[in-house]
Amino acid sequence: MKNYEFFDHTADLGVIFYGKDPSDLFQNAAFGLFDIMLEIKEGGERGETNAYKITVEGDDWEDLFVNWLGELIYSFYGRHIVLRRLWIEKIDKRSIEGIMYCEAFNPRYHRIKKEIKAATYHQVEVRREGDLWIGKVVFDI
Repeated sequence: MKNYEFFDHTADLGVIFYGKDPSDLFQNAAFGLFDIMLEIKEGGERGETNAYKITVEGDDWEDLFVNWLGELIYSFYGRHIVLRRLWIEKIDKRSIEGIMYCEAFNPRYHRIKKEIKAATYHQVEVRREGDLWIGKVVFDI
C-alpha cells in the first residue's frame, strides 16, 4: 500500500494520505509531509536525535488532521527540526499524543524540495473506506 499520492489542485498542493487505522494514517501523513518537503541525504553523522512530546487537539477528525499537519509544519519552520521517528501513544477523533524523535535541520544533509506554508481546510477529509483510512488535504505552498 502506498502511503500518499497527489491529486490535482489549481494553485496549491493536494495530497491524499493512507493508513490501516487512524494512528497509521496520522503517522503516514507526518512522514509523507517531511518526504514532500525535504530530501534527506543518507549516511554521515547528522547530530543528536532529540525526543519531543507532541499533543494536538481538534473538534473532529478533519480539524485534528489539519492541526496535526500544522503542528508538524511549525516544528520544521519554527523549531528547525526534522522528523526521524514517531511514536503515537494515543489517538481519537479529538486528540493525538505521541513522541517525535527529531534531528536539527542541517542544510548539509537536508535539502528543501518544496516549501509548504500551511495545511488548509479546503477539501479536507478524513474517512474510513473499508479497511483503509484516508486523509485528504490541500497544502498552501
